[in-house]
Amino acid sequence: MTNSQRQSMARRCFLHWIGEQGGSESALAPQNDLRKETDASNQDLILREGMVIREDYFLGRRFVTESFNAIWFIEEDQLKIFDDSGKVLQVMQREEINQYAAAYDAALTKSESTHMEQEILNPSDSVGEPSHLRDAA
Repeated sequence: MTNSQRQSMARRCFLHWIGEQGGSESALAPQNDLRKETDASNQDLILREGMVIREDYFLGRRFVTESFNAIWFIEEDQLKIFDDSGKVLQVMQREEINQYAAAYDAALTKSESTHMEQEILNPSDSVGEPSHLRDAA
């Protein structure tokens, strides 16, 4: 697995963890409003993302939200989650990162299936014209 793929798993893990916490940010988190990681809602959830460098060595990536920060350490393949005061809330190792990222992905798949089922069950009023095209007219 490449570093960018692993970084993506750490990001999805963090988003799923936030969704489990409740509070103001959870309205945008995967379990409540399932959207792809590239969607604007999740881009808004993670306010900043940057590299962590110490003494000229790349250590990992930092993800910053309004209430939480997380650092994924590349060498250890470890995700540390902090509150806004810097207190460590949770430390996740490789297997836990994998589990949370998989749970995030499963929730996305379920949400997309539900959306497709709703489209099938609620066809457009006009014969042969999908509702999204009819509404645009």
